[in-house]
Amino acid sequence: MIPFAKNIPVICGDVTVSPDDIIVGDLDGVVVIPRKILPQVVKLLRDFDNRESKMLPIIKEEKSILKAIEKFNRY
Repeated sequence: MIPFAKNIPVICGDVTVSPDDIIVGDLDGVVVIPRKILPQVVKLLRDFDNRESKMLPIIKEEKSILKAIEKFNRY
């Protein structure tokens, strides 16, 4: 065992965290995003945010989140 080292992967829980990974956390938990898939994750998040934003007017108009979920095929 090395007494100390830097810029090496570590294991937290059952997750390997590499030095260039992105770590995001809030009160609900923590997620580790490998740098190599960051562009894919950002695209997915933008797509999700776009769909969620489009649902707001329907929720306000219909007074029902279920109608918006139905229209956008979201479960």
